Amino acid sequence: MRGLFENRTYLIGIGILVCLLHPPRFSQDEDFCTLLRRVAQGRPLETEATLGRLSHRELRLVKNAVFARHGYSFVSFDLYTYFYGPGAEPCGIEFPRDKYYSVNLLTSIDRQNLRAIEEREKRLFELRTATADSLLASYARERWIEDFELASTIALIEDRLGHPEHVVLPDPDVLSPVGQWFHWRIHDAQVTLIALADDYSQQPGHHARVRLIRLVANDYTARVKTIYGLELNHTRRVNFESRFSEIFEHSRLFHLKFQHGGVWCYFRFSPDGMLREVAQSTYEVDNSELYFLPL
Repeated sequence: MRGLFENRTYLIGIGILVCLLHPPRFSQDEDFCTLLRRVAQGRPLETEATLGRLSHRELRLVKNAVFARHGYSFVSFDLYTYFYGPGAEPCGIEFPRDKYYSVNLLTSIDRQNLRAIEEREKRLFELRTATADSLLASYARERWIEDFELASTIALIEDRLGHPEHVVLPDPDVLSPVGQWFHWRIHDAQVTLIALADDYSQQPGHHARVRLIRLVANDYTARVKTIYGLELNHTRRVNFESRFSEIFEHSRLFHLKFQHGGVWCYFRFSPDGMLREVAQSTYEVDNSELYFLPL
């Protein structure tokens, strides 16, 4: 094997630094801020119709404002930064942390608001699922990156691509590692395929399950066909947004994302709007506690 087995502790620091330099951006429009203020003040939300004007990510923020108003310390980095980060005053509201937070602090109105938001989230999810199923039905044969289905094993990828060029093993000093990163160069070495294995040991887990796959091009990569009729170094962001306008959301770690069939799909574009990377995962990467994506 030509593998170079490495522990790269500095990747975590780099990832967190990127998040601090590029914090999550969310809407500050009137509907969103009005609802955020009502929740922050412990007042009941008025109508479901008002909630219906919010996006999925805005609903998530309004829902978590119920907890933030009582000082809950979030585990998710994006929520913690949004409510408590340096200079964080979303919609002009200051949310103070409370080390003595308890779920018992939630009032009956808080719980009523949570039920209303969760009901709207459920309906929105059902609508998005139906829309995605209809929109993506014609791409059934192009659902998986390089035809590698998530939850397959590293060994199955090795059967087709050979031994990886290198493997990044989790740092034993990290309390919550994400797993092992396996790297291959494919398509005449113009594209990098990276697989995240569900193994946290210090030995490469060739039979571990795959949790995430990334396909990354560079400026000089020729057109490469990938999932859902898209092509690296050919599909433009404006065309992507037009084609998938009903299902895509903005991503904090990539640029755009959508969910289909229990799989999260992520898309990154170059500064001039060309598709450079696609990724698929069994979990929502944007909400993960660790934010490094090694190349």
